[in-house]
Amino acid sequence: GKTFMSYGSFCCYIWFLLALALIKLIASMVKEKKQWLIAPFVSLAIFIVIYKNSIVLPLAIDSALLAFPFYAIGYGLNEVLLYKKYNKVLCWTIPILLFVITITISKQNGIVDINNCRFGNNILYFYLFGTIGTLAVIGFSKLFVSKPSFITRLGGGNC
Repeated sequence: GKTFMSYGSFCCYIWFLLALALIKLIASMVKEKKQWLIAPFVSLAIFIVIYKNSIVLPLAIDSALLAFPFYAIGYGLNEVLLYKKYNKVLCWTIPILLFVITITISKQNGIVDINNCRFGNNILYFYLFGTIGTLAVIGFSKLFVSKPSFITRLGGGNC
């Protein structure tokens, strides 16, 4: 997020790598299935306290806290979405429907920017439409790739 530590003009996108590293660090601390259900809400609660009190954190910690629920959702749906085979008709119709929903309704939420911790007008819409859009992309990708690639397994949430 926007912090007191400038990343400099050489690479203004380094916040993303820092946030990913922090997300993996948080995920490595979550061991049990029950914790995976609670961790995103704890992360979100911490983020809201930081956001409401205008606390400035270094090294994209706020961005990582905001993004961790997406990681947890992906981790939870990993087996269901990546390794099962689905009907080709469903793999076309459901993602198209999800994209249409995301494009038409997410406009109500406004500007979203995880780097600057801007989640639009409603944080629930932020997570809902972010998840729906991600599911649509995964649905389409299943049409072209039958089994997960090396990079998919590498980032598959196995901490």
